[in-house]
Amino acid sequence: MRPRIPIRQIALTGIMLGICAILVSTPLGMIPVPTPARYATIMHVPVIIVGILEGPIVGGIMGLLFGLIAFAKVPEFGPIVHLLPRPFVGIIPALLYGGLSYLFRNYQGKLKDTLIIAIATFTGSMVNTLGVLGLAVILMPKLMPKSVALVIGLTSGIPEAIFSVLIAVPVVLAIKKKFAYQYLRTEEKGSLQH
Repeated sequence: MRPRIPIRQIALTGIMLGICAILVSTPLGMIPVPTPARYATIMHVPVIIVGILEGPIVGGIMGLLFGLIAFAKVPEFGPIVHLLPRPFVGIIPALLYGGLSYLFRNYQGKLKDTLIIAIATFTGSMVNTLGVLGLAVILMPKLMPKSVALVIGLTSGIPEAIFSVLIAVPVVLAIKKKFAYQYLRTEEKGSLQH
């Protein structure tokens, strides 16, 4: 018997993938900041949201699809720089969110969930920044010298992570409230998906 993919996962991933494409293809994905980098990108935020809500597998797939969109938009960096780190932008926040939720399962309330989502989102955003810049430095040092990557990472990566938290936290909380999402252990989750 083939495993059934919940319609919810398909719908959420499709919507977030569409938002990713819009953010990558328009100025909406770049927030001006008063730093040498000039912009903080938020194109990766939908990947983090999907990872937190749907788990590491769906988050990883969403990250890979985001990498393909980014590569199509900016092919100069090559496929490895775009594709290799992007699945982890969905996987790591999902695992972090799940692990922290389980670790603090005896504590209830919106504040706990807000803090866990914020930590997972900040980490996912930094994974995106460090993964892309790190691979760019390794694979194309002439195009991305270490000194330039360091400046971009500090002046753009940290604002990106902060903006990501400000966007992802209310979105995740709203979706969870509206559609009764909740962190569940794997054996419980399968029986509740629809």
